[in-house]
Amino acid sequence: MQQVFIDRSLDINDRYEFDEHNAHHLKNVLKIKKDTIIRLVYQDSYLAKIEYDNNKIYARVIEIDNNVNELDCEVILVQSLIRKDNFELVLQKACELGVSKIIPLISSRCVALDKNFDVKKLRYQKIMKSACEQSKRNNVAVIDDVCTINELDVDAS
Repeated sequence: MQQVFIDRSLDINDRYEFDEHNAHHLKNVLKIKKDTIIRLVYQDSYLAKIEYDNNKIYARVIEIDNNVNELDCEVILVQSLIRKDNFELVLQKACELGVSKIIPLISSRCVALDKNFDVKKLRYQKIMKSACEQSKRNNVAVIDDVCTINELDVDAS
């Protein structure tokens, strides 16, 4: 079952219009047919049926989904910056495994000191959102700003 993160809360029988990116992905890439059931997630999750109207794709909420696909505890990954492709793979797999927060770390032996991290952060957030959708999570993992080991503030309790 396909899952999509949405931007607002819904009620049963509400009709949700997808943004341009999700509409294109569902309609043209996945070729989702009318009456297909998908999962929409905001803070709650909903089961919705796909509808088409004037070549636009919508989802009509049919029921609230009470399944919670999150770990019982918060998992934080502190990951040293590594080469781009490897770092993106770590982000993806960490999200699929249930990590809720990722803190990029600059260390003395860091291979990839990235001065443009803020620019790449948007790409990383998209990768993480996609991985969370694919693994049917209820929340999207968060990536912090880059820090050093001295700036790291992790409560050990």
